[in-house]
Amino acid sequence: MNPFYDTVLATSNVIVPSKQVDYKRNAGGLIIVKPPTQSVREFEAWFKEDYLRTVNAFEWPLLGPLFFYAKIGLTKRDYTTKDLDNIAKVLIDPMKSIVFEDDSQISILLMNKIISEPHFVIAIKELTNSTKPIFSDFQEPISLKPYPKENITDNNDETASS
Repeated sequence: MNPFYDTVLATSNVIVPSKQVDYKRNAGGLIIVKPPTQSVREFEAWFKEDYLRTVNAFEWPLLGPLFFYAKIGLTKRDYTTKDLDNIAKVLIDPMKSIVFEDDSQISILLMNKIISEPHFVIAIKELTNSTKPIFSDFQEPISLKPYPKENITDNNDETASS
């Protein structure tokens, strides 16, 4: 057990599929144009029913705002074709109502993918008053300064003078 995180989940030899669901607006609202594939449905069912329900070492559901970290090991082919945001959906959706109440609790989402044997590691920390300062760099708004106009050059002016 990692003393920092509230939940750490890991497994090897598991290929995490990519969830690419497309929606289309019609007169009645949104309809799903491209439903999840069979591999996504099978993975989500396994993850929710067989994996998460057998892990009894944690106090779930977590109720507060969350820091969510996931490292995904992918084959070289999958690394170049799978988007992290689509992998995130596959990992996060089955956790709703089990690990946390709703994915809207995730305040900070950090993911990375690596080329390796297929695996995943997920670490979740509930953000409390004592842990929020640790993540303050992630939560503070970034103040942006306008780019000085004198540093902007017009390519047409440069080519005209040369």
